[in-house]
Amino acid sequence: MFSTLIGNEEVKNSLRRLLESKRVPGSLLFTGNEGVGKKLFALEFAKALNCRTPRGVEACDSCSSCKRISQSTCPPFGKDEDDKNRLIWSEHADVAMVRPYKQIIRVGPMRELEREANFRPFEGAARVFIVEDAEYMNDTAANALLKTLEEPPSTSHLILTTANPTALLATIRSRCQTIRFAPISA
Repeated sequence: MFSTLIGNEEVKNSLRRLLESKRVPGSLLFTGNEGVGKKLFALEFAKALNCRTPRGVEACDSCSSCKRISQSTCPPFGKDEDDKNRLIWSEHADVAMVRPYKQIIRVGPMRELEREANFRPFEGAARVFIVEDAEYMNDTAANALLKTLEEPPSTSHLILTTANPTALLATIRSRCQTIRFAPISA
């Protein structure tokens, strides 16, 4: 539930309005300083989209879908070179993440994301792909992502997080609805 997240009340309200309207955009860009909870908000949004017993527009946090998305962690990269070129799937079959390896997001995960985004959800209502620290995409990865951003399937949603939105291609920024996170006050 969004109420369990600290700060950024405006962001919570914006996300609730998107869910209430039932017109969730195919791509969102979460921007804000490091450590403001962009990934946590993205996972909470994924729960709200896939919850089996929602409380209004928010996730219940107790159904099997919510629990599996809550258990989503990013394991450390293995020694296998292929680990760095794949999507990282959560415990929930419809939620996956991409994150940088040594401050680079390569094209492999983006091509896999493009392929996977075209499949219908396996167990929930939506597929959600979270690209953490999207500013680290190399040019090839960014261009591969553009294809998916141009025509996202109706049941797939991409959430890009970044502390430096100007480092993203302007064409990527223009295809995403931007949600700005305020710094957390002490």
